[in-house]
Amino acid sequence: FRWEDISTQQQTLLGSELVLNYLRGNKSNELSNGGALRNRNYLLGDIINSAPAFVSTPVQRYPDDWGSNPETNAPYSSFKATHLNRQPLVYVGANDGMLHAFNADTGTEWFAYVPGLVYPNLSDLTNPNYTHKYYVDGSPTVVDAFINSQWRTILVSGRGAGGQGIFALDVTSPSDFVSEDTAASRVLWEFSDIDDRDLGYTFGQPSIVRLQNGKWAALFSGGYNNIVDNNNDGATDDSLTGNAILFLVDIESGELIRKIDTEVGVNEDPTGQSRPNGLATPAAVDVDGDFIVDYVYAGDLFGNMWKFDLTSNSPSNWGVAYSSGTEPVPLFKACFGNTCNSSNIQSITTRPQVVRHPTSNGFLILFGTGKYLEAGDNSVSNQTTQSFYAIWDKRQDELITFDRSSLLEQSILQEVTVDGTSYRATSDNSINWTNDLGWYIDLLSPNTSDNLGERQVSNSI
Repeated sequence: FRWEDISTQQQTLLGSELVLNYLRGNKSNELSNGGALRNRNYLLGDIINSAPAFVSTPVQRYPDDWGSNPETNAPYSSFKATHLNRQPLVYVGANDGMLHAFNADTGTEWFAYVPGLVYPNLSDLTNPNYTHKYYVDGSPTVVDAFINSQWRTILVSGRGAGGQGIFALDVTSPSDFVSEDTAASRVLWEFSDIDDRDLGYTFGQPSIVRLQNGKWAALFSGGYNNIVDNNNDGATDDSLTGNAILFLVDIESGELIRKIDTEVGVNEDPTGQSRPNGLATPAAVDVDGDFIVDYVYAGDLFGNMWKFDLTSNSPSNWGVAYSSGTEPVPLFKACFGNTCNSSNIQSITTRPQVVRHPTSNGFLILFGTGKYLEAGDNSVSNQTTQSFYAIWDKRQDELITFDRSSLLEQSILQEVTVDGTSYRATSDNSINWTNDLGWYIDLLSPNTSDNLGERQVSNSI
């Protein structure tokens, strides 16, 4: 970014162009060199929750006729051929306020992008008394999409614990980022709680999908803690409900296409503490192999596994798949026990894995429970037993209500260590799909009621 691109208010916050040079890697004004700015052992900030994305040759398997018509004549195969030898880059977010792009062959930094929403907090990095903050802490998603009548490679990323925002870059041609002027034109948009107050801290990883109406979209959850105004600017950008929300934003323009509200938030907090709810990373599902999303599954902090229906050509018809009257109803509610109460709700904080049912219609939704986000999550007194589930979404047109009593129980039978590697033996109780609507396994040590605080906080494979 350039000093002249920063608003007067942001320039005041950053202090001077000396600060800008510091952020760009100049160490001459650090304390150790006689200056007043914080010393750094390394220029690269810490990378904590951002998983790197490798981008080289286009790899999608889209039909050629998607981008081929008399007006555009842009088949995807031609796009792949054009970028067959594209310079491989690795993209990752860091808590120095930047999304970094590294040359995958040499490790040299190719460029870095500072989201506009990060600017007000950048000057904190220069403070000798700085204590750690999160900045760009989300995992980027990179997918090819057809926008502006041409194929492009698009990167979309949230900020994780760093803030309430999503941004998108056009990273089709690495050479575009050699010049700052050209690079600036490759910033597509940023979407934040200023654009929609129900957007929280964007912990979930976005997806890039094609919709039934032909549009391409960034699909992402509303994240966590959306009742908090992280900008501290007095604007009305904190949620009034704390509901778990799903967003669909136009890849090309950054405009909101559809916002789907589960209507479960602070008023429905099972603990009675009026905490905000929030969706984890959603899983987009294409049921008929046409590379267009049909359904979306996502879990929330209150143990609900939601199903969203995007099968209509009209965005106004997209919504939560199941309902009771006008009230949205989850596919399943995860609890340690057949009856849910304030003490046994199992939060879902990871993306579910969705597979076709092995012998019948519908899908199995596989996911684990538990969270490791807040300071109290590692408290000895806060150790609800967590589980892993495989639940059957049996019918596409109506909800079949069920709980754990409809699932087959599996268990951990033995834990052993062989040559320094730990193994588990689990039960293989035979499932009867006539009676069982899936299975579950509680994360308990064998023959005990001790869960040792175990929880599922990584995506299932």
